[in-house]
Parts: sequence; C-alpha cells; structure tokens
Amino acid sequence: MAPTTSRTTARSLCVQRMRLACAALVEFPQQAAVLPDGSRRASGRVIEPERGRDRPRPVGGVYVTLHRVGRDSAGPIDSVRTGADGAYAFRYRPSGAGDALYFASASYGGIAY
Repeated sequence: MAPTTSRTTARSLCVQRMRLACAALVEFPQQAAVLPDGSRRASGRVIEPERGRDRPRPVGGVYVTLHRVGRDSAGPIDSVRTGADGAYAFRYRPSGAGDALYFASASYGGIAY
C-alpha cells in the first residue's frame, strides 16, 4: 500500500466534494411560463437526494438566485428563499438581447449549484 501524500489527500477531498455536489439539486423548468402581461414565471424546487430513500428531501430556507446571461449584459436579477417544501418562484420581464439565457442557482453546504 502506497503512503498517503498531500496529492492523494487532495484528490480524496476533491472526490468527496464531487459527491456532495451531486447531493443537492436546483430544479428549474426547461422554459418559463409566459403570463398574459408579458412577464414570465419560473419556479422549481431545491432537493437533496438521500441514500436509502425513494424520494428526495426538500431543502427549505436556501436562497435561490435568478441570473440572466446575454451578449449585452449578465448578472443576477433577483433572489428568493425556498419554502419548507424547497419550492421557489420568480416573476420577471425579459430584457435586452432576445437570445439571453435565464437560470437559477443556489448554494447548499458551501457548494454552489
């Protein structure tokens, strides 16, 4: 058995972090709903899969941020805290370049998703 080095320790920590990164997921719809006034509504849930359970556990109290990335500008638009059921919802108006992307992110356990 090879002696433990700082490189193998660092690699082990990296693998552990990768496993944790798969532990919480931010669900976001493929396409936001267009409302009658032209605004959009995007909603989802933050969940944490648990070993030995058929269903993931909702993660409440986590801030979720809505981001916009376009060729003209990029940055966070809004943020909300998830409810006890892990649910969140945003209502926003598209702006700027028509090909801009919108996505949600959250941090959980020190890892950004």
